[in-house]
Amino acid sequence: MLRIKIIVIFWVFIIIIHSCIIPYEPAIPTKTMNKYVVSGGVTDNNEIQTVSVSKASNVRDPEYNKVTGCYIRIFDDKGNQYEM
Repeated sequence: MLRIKIIVIFWVFIIIIHSCIIPYEPAIPTKTMNKYVVSGGVTDNNEIQTVSVSKASNVRDPEYNKVTGCYIRIFDDKGNQYEM
């Protein structure tokens, strides 16, 4: 009985592993491609803070479109502002 249970579990595991997965292809209009992406790491430590600005790219053909010459100000919850 234990041997049959192990064989059934084995085959169920094999079927699950080899199951077909249909990839999700989101329908993203091209007019949303003209968006800015702001990313970075900002902490309350006295160290160098990093923020980068880029433009969004096509999901099917991703690329990093760096934007330079930006003026960035960060505001905290106490009303302080920091220029970068």
